[in-house]
Amino acid sequence: MESPGDLIIVGIIVLILALVMVNGVEGTVPLYARATFDDTCNSYLAIIERDSGLTTAQKNNLIAELNSMGITNVVVTAPLPSATSWGQKLELKVTGEFSYETTNPTTYSETTVTKPIKYQMRTVVLMLPN
Repeated sequence: MESPGDLIIVGIIVLILALVMVNGVEGTVPLYARATFDDTCNSYLAIIERDSGLTTAQKNNLIAELNSMGITNVVVTAPLPSATSWGQKLELKVTGEFSYETTNPTTYSETTVTKPIKYQMRTVVLMLPN
């Protein structure tokens, strides 16, 4: 380094890189939660294909799984097994809210962000009813 000005410039660059890295890491939290949410809902969509719908107990299990992941205010809309027939198109719709903490880059304080999360997929009943 030739002068103290160079040291100040390097310090500012290091600070900017640190802020970019923190924002990048914080950005992966909602992506990971979304992927886990989709995987969980997809497994229950497979149950709908197999059993021609979801029972009340299965809906409650889905809600409990999503609550354990930090998703709140979960609403599950799915058909009951007795109300469907083979080859019928069915839909699983799950809505909720996901809260996570993020750092405000201007004040360097943590804030809680709550965003809606939604899953809506259709499938066809693949099993013959009992």
